[in-house]
Amino acid sequence: MAPELSENQEAEGQKDNKRIVGWRSGEPLTNKDVQDILRNERRARHEYKAVRKAGNKTVGGKSSGGGANQQGDPLAGLPPTWQAFYSSMPHLDPQAAFKSFRKEQHRQSKEKPAAGATPLQTTTAEDEARMEEEIQKLEEEVKKKRLDFLKDENICNEWDNKLKRLRSLDAEELEVQRRVIRKMEKASYEYGIMEGKLRSSDIYHKFLYDDEKVRHNKQVTALNRSCALMGKQIDMLKADVRGLLKAAAEEKITASEKPKSSDASVSEVTPQALEGSGTGSQKAGASPFAMAMLGDQ
Repeated sequence: MAPELSENQEAEGQKDNKRIVGWRSGEPLTNKDVQDILRNERRARHEYKAVRKAGNKTVGGKSSGGGANQQGDPLAGLPPTWQAFYSSMPHLDPQAAFKSFRKEQHRQSKEKPAAGATPLQTTTAEDEARMEEEIQKLEEEVKKKRLDFLKDENICNEWDNKLKRLRSLDAEELEVQRRVIRKMEKASYEYGIMEGKLRSSDIYHKFLYDDEKVRHNKQVTALNRSCALMGKQIDMLKADVRGLLKAAAEEKITASEKPKSSDASVSEVTPQALEGSGTGSQKAGASPFAMAMLGDQ
């Protein structure tokens, strides 16, 4: 028994090291963590000593509990739940409450075997039969659940295969969509370039057309002015030629009147003769340019 007790004590010691005895900043603390904190932090040591003194005073004023518990930690030997509860209420006596709880528990454990000894012995066979029936029912339910699980698993596998295929199709569609988007962007870019070129070409040729129209209007106005000036000069030249022709005709008439002294010869001069003499003088003394102007008139 001695080796078994030692092993049990070692196991209890390991459990005590892993047992949570408190909390700090939301993190659990074990006995080892508490000892490390007390060893490293001076303020924590002072607070622990003050709480220890207050607990000793509280436990010393009570009549319950042994001498070791009154002088030591009031939470020593208590379960973790009791320690967690009574650590938040230092004004209560945890040792006395735990002792009364143990007494009540021991009393209830004694009363239960005395009251239910015969029913347990008489109903063991019925309980075993009932347990076997329940076990069979549970095994059948397990089989059904397993079959249902296999069916559902097959259905899930089929759907997984379908989803894989759909995902592959979605990936292909996305790739095709990306290619089409790239082509559309490229085509829209080229279309924008061509539209810009066409617009700039229209603007350029519009400017050229406007400039050519202005230049044409200027040339037309210049030609109209030159035509008007030339017509004016032609009229002036025609007037000069007529004046010269009249002067030549008058000179011829005066020259033809000097050798003739009679009235008969004067009376024979007619407009037709003057015109004929004029044409003759025109033919004889007029310039070719004057003859052309008279012919046009």
